[in-house]
Amino acid sequence: MTFTNNIKEKLSVIIAYVHLNFGIVLNGLNQIYFGRYKKLTFDVITGFFIFLGLIGYMIVLIYVKWWVPVYTYDEVPKTIDQDVFSVSTSPSIITLVIGDIMGPTGFAEPNNPNLYFFPAQQDISNLLLIITVVCLPLMLCTIPCMAICCGPKHHEEIPDEFQGVQAHNKSEEDDGLLGAGADEGDIQDDIRDVEEMLKNHSPKEEGDHGAGEMFIHQIIETIEFVLGCISNTASYLRLWALSLAHGQLGEVFLTIFFTQTQPLVGGNISESSTVVSILFFFFMGFGYMFAIFCVLFMMDCLEVFLHTMRLHWVEFMGKFYEGMGIPYKPFSFKEVFEKERTRKDTA
Repeated sequence: MTFTNNIKEKLSVIIAYVHLNFGIVLNGLNQIYFGRYKKLTFDVITGFFIFLGLIGYMIVLIYVKWWVPVYTYDEVPKTIDQDVFSVSTSPSIITLVIGDIMGPTGFAEPNNPNLYFFPAQQDISNLLLIITVVCLPLMLCTIPCMAICCGPKHHEEIPDEFQGVQAHNKSEEDDGLLGAGADEGDIQDDIRDVEEMLKNHSPKEEGDHGAGEMFIHQIIETIEFVLGCISNTASYLRLWALSLAHGQLGEVFLTIFFTQTQPLVGGNISESSTVVSILFFFFMGFGYMFAIFCVLFMMDCLEVFLHTMRLHWVEFMGKFYEGMGIPYKPFSFKEVFEKERTRKDTA
């Protein structure tokens, strides 16, 4: 149980890193599709390297620790030398990550060089730490500084695509709603006044945000991403917890049906007759299967579904989904085929 729980814990962290990286890749594809190359460079790519420095290095250490041979069945000496790598001194992954990252800063005790998994372990850790420290200010300050230096976008030069479009069902009733007895010039003046009022009170476009507002927005995004690298990865440990809970529930039911019910047949089942033992295991076996089916196969299936949906909705989709009010339009081969059929070449 201890070995399998350790494996499941590490597998859940590996699944988290792969799944969240896939969300970062989707975010990059979104930025390419919409032509937002500044966000692609200074949000997505820098975020990838920050995630690599914080969590990716730990994933590498997990695999390296699996590869390094540790002879578990060797006789443990009475006096353990802390400078000799063995099953007794093999460091944990969390201890290695804290020592490799916080050791050079002085906030934690550095790792023992004699207990490294490979010779360049500290050099790789220092390189990833430097990359993370460099990418953090790039993510935080580059986009607002570029907006300040380049100035706001000028949207006045972009023509309105709906300019000059008239309603096809304009009726006398509509004219009466605009103003009975008013001439066309007064109606147009009223429409311009309403449009000017809406323009003044409507929210500005993304390119028109002030420098302070852009800095605040970028600070929030940077802090949310960095903290999310840790919290989102830790959230995937629920997969390990669910597996552990299911194993413990199965063991509890096994104890209840086959151990605690033995006094019903007069004590130890091994001392009973063959007929009594067969009948006992027959009925208790069906009771055990019924309990497992009701709790693990029915109730826990819903529980697992809700947890995995939450991981997709919150952690995974939080890496790329913006939810800016754009209606979702799924890809359809039929729609593409119909557009190609009705398309008229101008050449």
